[in-house]
Amino acid sequence: MHAPTLRTIQPLLNPTEAWWAGVSPRDDRSAVSLLQMESAGGRHQRTVYELFGEMEEKDGHLYSILQTRLNGLLGLPRRVVPAAPANGAAREAADVVARLLDAIPRQEELLRALLEGIARGFAVVELVWDYDAAGRLSVVDWIAHPQEWFHLGGAGGLSLLSPPFRASSESGDAPMPGPGRAAESPTRAFAAPPRKFILFRFGADARNPYGRGLCQRAYWYYWFKKNALKFWAVFNERYGSPTAIATYGPGTTAEERRTLRDILEALQTESGVVLPESVNIRLLEQARGNGTQSYQAFLDWCNDEMSKIVLGATLTSGEGRRSGSLALGGIHQLVRQDYIDADAGLLSRLLDDTLVRWLCELNLGPAAPRPLLRIETESPEDLNARIEVDRALLSLGVALPQGYFYERYGRPAPAGEEAPLRFDDANFYQYHLQFGILTVNEVRARLGLAPVAWGDARTADPGVDVPKGSASPEDRGVAPG
Repeated sequence: MHAPTLRTIQPLLNPTEAWWAGVSPRDDRSAVSLLQMESAGGRHQRTVYELFGEMEEKDGHLYSILQTRLNGLLGLPRRVVPAAPANGAAREAADVVARLLDAIPRQEELLRALLEGIARGFAVVELVWDYDAAGRLSVVDWIAHPQEWFHLGGAGGLSLLSPPFRASSESGDAPMPGPGRAAESPTRAFAAPPRKFILFRFGADARNPYGRGLCQRAYWYYWFKKNALKFWAVFNERYGSPTAIATYGPGTTAEERRTLRDILEALQTESGVVLPESVNIRLLEQARGNGTQSYQAFLDWCNDEMSKIVLGATLTSGEGRRSGSLALGGIHQLVRQDYIDADAGLLSRLLDDTLVRWLCELNLGPAAPRPLLRIETESPEDLNARIEVDRALLSLGVALPQGYFYERYGRPAPAGEEAPLRFDDANFYQYHLQFGILTVNEVRARLGLAPVAWGDARTADPGVDVPKGSASPEDRGVAPG
């Protein structure tokens, strides 16, 4: 079992050695095509991931729907559950891992840095390990590195490019291309140390281990919007305000005509002008047709397509330009929920196989029962619907194991000699009776007795004033025995 690298792997940030900036994804053809398209604008030196960052920064609609998807996932509750069977060792392992996870600094930012891979294809976070006060290996810090600093093999193996990373041994490193550039240049790479980097990939397959992020899918709509806005701005500048026309009579001198042109230019900024009687000014409204509506409709269509890519629907992105039925809005919300469920499953499986497993193995040994991280995606309405279905199945005689219910509803199973609590359990009732949770009249009602005037007192209240003449323990409002 290899211990993780405790120190930070320092990148080589010498600007004079920036020749590594020309590396390219040889097997990521779609990313190269985007860069070739952008190179027509003279921006070919950027990486594709810088392009994706610019898309999020400059397109407000794209940024908004991406944040809607990520925040919908980050806002869900998370918990660590013991491995099955939930015995003492499994519960202890879950408790240790839960405490170590809680001690990680900036947890929400860490998850957000990993989920950046949803927009960009993949994301890498470096973990900084150290021993805590109890002598356990824990994550004391983390660093999110740019995607351009890594190489992914066909099997998804993570390698560090050198530069920018400083290799420990240059002799054994094989030349490799790196991701994100439109032109290649030589570079070398070495395998990432074990238990050091968390790699999140989205939409990856055997042909493209770098993944296909949502920004890549939304690129053309971003490109259409960016160029349509240029033409719309020209259109508004040309037809947005009426043209001023001045007429003058014969005999007007050249100096008077120059003064008249100055007056026309002043109309763009001044609220009034002084004219001689011989000069007439009128405003000419240009025939604009439906040009504005055409540009607006085109940009709305691009936004709708982006919303479908990111959220799966359009009515969940907060658009109010058109009305939709309540039923249709509910369907679109269900589609978005499906996306959140899928993202939650992808993130929980990644953390189970990396961070949770590493914390468990390094501190409790490889044989310890490894707990699981669960992200709760069900709403209370969904949980109530599940309960009704399970209750109906049990009433029909369908046999369901108890472990199914503990797993389905996320409740701990009794371990060892623990006595399980049930609502109709006599021990549970006796507990309420002994510690004064029940009133005297509640006890009498359970025993089939009529209420009494003094029955609002608690059963364990030493100040209960029982009237004289109560002939039996039942009449005094306490359980027999």
